[in-house]
Amino acid sequence: MRGVVLVASFLGVLLAQGAGNPSIEGSHVDEERGFAMRDFELRPPFPNLYTAWDTTGDSVMINNRISLTRDQRSMRGTIWSRARVQERDWEAQASIRIYGNAGKLHAEGIALWHVADAPLPGPVFGVNENFKGVGVLFDTYKNDPNNHESYPRLSLVLNDGTQNLDWDKDGANLNLGSCHVTGGAQSPDTDARSNKVFRILLRYYMENLELYYSQYDDFKWTACAKVEAVRLPTNYIFGMSASTGDLTNNHEIVTFKVSALDAPPHSSMPAVVPEHKVDTPAQPVIQQSEGWGWGMKFFFLLLALTLCGVGFYIYKAVWLPKVQMRKRFY
Repeated sequence: MRGVVLVASFLGVLLAQGAGNPSIEGSHVDEERGFAMRDFELRPPFPNLYTAWDTTGDSVMINNRISLTRDQRSMRGTIWSRARVQERDWEAQASIRIYGNAGKLHAEGIALWHVADAPLPGPVFGVNENFKGVGVLFDTYKNDPNNHESYPRLSLVLNDGTQNLDWDKDGANLNLGSCHVTGGAQSPDTDARSNKVFRILLRYYMENLELYYSQYDDFKWTACAKVEAVRLPTNYIFGMSASTGDLTNNHEIVTFKVSALDAPPHSSMPAVVPEHKVDTPAQPVIQQSEGWGWGMKFFFLLLALTLCGVGFYIYKAVWLPKVQMRKRFY
């Protein structure tokens, strides 16, 4: 019986860890994880837009969407949360729309930020190059002619506040990982009345930084980048920004939400500098989820308990009576 308890306890720990860090790859975009942080929620009709968020530049609410830029030249719009994230582990999800007139090039793109403070205005989708924190860049136009990657592109960047993102090189100097997506300049959706959205999921759990996306009618998460050994402080804010130049596009926020994640106890780090702790080049792109999912762990738990139960039954019903019968003859 003691063996049953030990096995069940061990597998229970594995299941608890799996509940806090489930497999995201292939899961539905509406699947809930963690606890919603209402101070960061943006949802139509956006009742808290002007009480919980600061908007700057050309940001404006139009048709139950937050428009960061319209399809016009030289526009810039940003939005920053007034609340700060005190939780150590979290995930942020944004639903966005990028569209414009068909048959022309589009730019520049839209970004999701987790930073120390709202950056000054600048060329990186409307913010300055020396931001301090993490950015997810949905870049719809290639600046560097020597860049042979396919665009539009989703990129994960990290800055400790002492470096400038090289905009002419498409941010390659601060890039932790990226992937090609459809949307933006190649989007088939040019109708402003459409309800199709592109979803971005940025997840920080136990010093692992992960980026996922879901394209329009695909309602499941696809992995874009995963980077281990990333230190991020608490007490940061969230924000989004977009910009246009000579090339233009509509950039809109449809929804935004942040959830606090369950994790084994570990200290918060309000004073650390954002950094990637390893010196070797990151290998961020993952083709499939790692580790056991919740279903596999549950299966092995049932299997282990069943085997232990069968063993205990054989012990009591078969082996123990034989031992007692032998004792009667001595």
